[in-house]
Amino acid sequence: MKVKPVHSVGDIVFLRTDPEQSMRMVTGIVMRQVQCTYLLTCTDYPETEHYDYEITTTRDMVTLLGLNEKETDE
Repeated sequence: MKVKPVHSVGDIVFLRTDPEQSMRMVTGIVMRQVQCTYLLTCTDYPETEHYDYEITTTRDMVTLLGLNEKETDE
C-alpha cells in the first residue's frame, strides 16, 4: 500500500479539536509504511505530531465559538 500525504509542508491548517482554532503550519511529514503523520508548529505551542483526520484546512467556527460544548447543571 502506497501512502500519499494529504497536506504539504508549508500548508496552514487547524486542529479539529482546538477550542482556540489556532493557525498551525505543517513543518514536516513522517512517512510510515501504512500511514503518515504531520508535524505542526504554532506560535503558542511546541511542535506537535498529528494524524490527517485530526487536521483541517478550514477554521471550525462551531468549535471556536464553543457551540459544541454541552451545558452542565451545577
